[in-house]
Amino acid sequence: MTSEDFEIAVVGGGPAGAFCAYLLSRAGFSVVLYEAAQTIQRKVCGEYLSPSASRLFEDAGLPDFLSDRFPAIEGILFHVPDGRTMEARFPEQEGRPCHGYALDRVVMEEALLKAAREAGAEIRMGCKVRSLRREAKGWELLLETGEKNNRGILIGADGRHSVVAKELGLRLKYATPRIALHCFIPGQMRDARFGEMYFYGDGAFLGLNASPAGHINFSLVCEADQAKKKNGAKGAIAHYLDQSHDLRDRLAWNESIPIHSTYPVNHSVSNFIDHRAVLIGDAGGLYDPLTGEGLYLALWSASCLATQLIRMKEEGSEEVDVYLKKYARLKTRHFRWKNRLSVFFQWVLKRPKTVNRIAKYLSATPQRSEAFIGMMGHLYPPSTGLRKILFG
Repeated sequence: MTSEDFEIAVVGGGPAGAFCAYLLSRAGFSVVLYEAAQTIQRKVCGEYLSPSASRLFEDAGLPDFLSDRFPAIEGILFHVPDGRTMEARFPEQEGRPCHGYALDRVVMEEALLKAAREAGAEIRMGCKVRSLRREAKGWELLLETGEKNNRGILIGADGRHSVVAKELGLRLKYATPRIALHCFIPGQMRDARFGEMYFYGDGAFLGLNASPAGHINFSLVCEADQAKKKNGAKGAIAHYLDQSHDLRDRLAWNESIPIHSTYPVNHSVSNFIDHRAVLIGDAGGLYDPLTGEGLYLALWSASCLATQLIRMKEEGSEEVDVYLKKYARLKTRHFRWKNRLSVFFQWVLKRPKTVNRIAKYLSATPQRSEAFIGMMGHLYPPSTGLRKILFG
């Protein structure tokens, strides 16, 4: 391998970029991470991490990374249109309980960047990449300051509006009628050990998680037209809160609370890779999430890519693109059926009678509800989850 193969630029300091920088720096690569913002900014996110995502930290040699900072979650309470509540606990794995976590995402990202820095990565905050130029042995990055940097491998981890994806010509326009609204509301969880999800008759859904800061992390996904009809984001939130006496009693919503929005919720790319360049996290596309897939995708893609590049180093290969193609195949295979399942559930959510029937069936036994949440939270592949739901 040449020295250029060890020199990596990571564009974006979110979970995917910071985690990937940590893993690669620890393995001996020379990593520079460029983050456009001066400080970590809060983004639209349910700030819930599934058990499968938390295990990635354990596999990375950070077993206490989450438990030292955030409260554990044992499962999710699903509230369906007919008023039924289904309790779904995370199934045990390898004879031990599984836990998700209620995050403060800013705290998590700052901790990840610190870990990457301590592992040897150079972290450059407030450093925006303006454009890219392809070279024979990698990429030239032109920064907003006019500075030019050369790196052998380029990793785009700069989110849904990825500069890297745009510069590489990989970003596609993907229209969706859904909008995500996010805020922090004073209130009480039913049970702090559980996250909560509410499903509405028009296909909208919202998630509640206890924030370590003491407020409720509130995330609503609905049709953009519905938000317009309700006089915008504030009206939409008030409308869906009014559908439930339970929510009105527990959450102290008022119109002065800041709201963050994301539109469109879905976005896609034509490919994850180019010559010595690769996209991870939201930069590589995201389908409308239900239960924490966004953060899981970010961390899983960072881990999978790092594994392939570390293998390249260990095998002494100079064929960078061969290992990037392996990453792309693994990512496609890993998420193919889960994405199709998510499409199916988006269809189901617009049919409240079907949602009610499914919830009744799943709540009949703990094993069914556990299999459902295990499947949605990536503890089981869809085929295994469906088999457990149908046959036990």
